[in-house]
Amino acid sequence: MKKHNFHSMSTTVEISYSETIFPFQIEAVIDSFQFIENICSRFKDNSELSKLNRKIGLNVRVSEEFLKILKSALFHYHETEGLFNPGILNALEIEGYNESIEKVVRRPLCKPRTLKSGSLNGEPYVLDEVNHSVRLNTKIDLGGIAKGWAVDQAVKQLESFGYGFINAGGDLMVFGALPRPLRIAVENPFDSEKVLSSIRIQSGSVATSSTIKRRWNLEGEWKNHLIDPKTGYSVKNNLASSTVTAPSCVQADIWAKIVLLLGEEKGIEWKKNKNEQAVLINLKGEVLEGIRL
Repeated sequence: MKKHNFHSMSTTVEISYSETIFPFQIEAVIDSFQFIENICSRFKDNSELSKLNRKIGLNVRVSEEFLKILKSALFHYHETEGLFNPGILNALEIEGYNESIEKVVRRPLCKPRTLKSGSLNGEPYVLDEVNHSVRLNTKIDLGGIAKGWAVDQAVKQLESFGYGFINAGGDLMVFGALPRPLRIAVENPFDSEKVLSSIRIQSGSVATSSTIKRRWNLEGEWKNHLIDPKTGYSVKNNLASSTVTAPSCVQADIWAKIVLLLGEEKGIEWKKNKNEQAVLINLKGEVLEGIRL
């Protein structure tokens, strides 16, 4: 298969594809990623998301693509009973994640906080699909869904023309009829040079979420990008990473975060009816693998 790499959404995106797919189709995928990043990035002042976050409480007309993303995010908010919650931006900023992760992880100890976080209650926003508008109840972050959405849209662009897979920093989706199953390595979250397990898929998606890779030090305490909606603070439990399979990349991305958020026992219980593969790695580097949930 051919390969093409590019940078988007603060990660490297790899496309591996069959000879039947042409360069102009790959360029269209790159444009699609950039388009979605320009809509959903909270680090771009002119993104639709940033503009929306400056108009809390107002009915704001949004683009068709943004409306679809917001609708999907709200669906998963209800489907997970609030475990996936786009309304975490205030909590993320209080925890120190107030600029791109590349800058956050390189800076010295964060300054002391002047605000306190708290549990996240109530719907983050209200959609009006008829008028293509949204009214925010709080600032929102779409980092938990935007990358998976971009991968899913890219797959739709390519699947009719050949086969392959797209890997956006651990959010991977297979498209077309792969001639053989794809073996996906599950890295040690404490040492990316070491592989601790693997998952095989021939269709669908797999995603990994970790509290180790995206973490920073705040007032002498390690924080991460995964917010517990019950407390409003970075999640703390016995898991270091969660890798799960799902039919779509949005689902895999969200489910991996939910399992990691809930911890080993509750995470397995939550996933037991999904009939998907999962590999969980705890803070001791121990692997729970081959779990059919």
